[in-house]
Amino acid sequence: MVAEFCDAVSVVYSGQVVEHGTVEQVFRRERNHPYTAGLFNCIPNLTDDRPRLQPIPGHMADPRIVREGCCFADRCQYATDRCRAEAPGMYEQDGHGIKCFRYEEKEEG
Repeated sequence: MVAEFCDAVSVVYSGQVVEHGTVEQVFRRERNHPYTAGLFNCIPNLTDDRPRLQPIPGHMADPRIVREGCCFADRCQYATDRCRAEAPGMYEQDGHGIKCFRYEEKEEG
């Protein structure tokens, strides 16, 4: 429904925008925040023979508790010590923003 009715999308995790961009930028799936990628993996595909969906591991963080580091680090397969200690900024490229250290170099290059 989002892709049909919206021009822009913001993906929110634990009360924070972790990705934003046009529908095309986010739904193209070339460059996504790990949470956004996890959400896409939870969407059923009627042409796929997978017996089960791929849920995001772990439990959602309590948004009432402010933690150090990235709000998604406890559930992220790419999390590093830096992610657990320091909150990433929003790295933007052509108006598509992703709050993840994995895209830090890609913004500068």
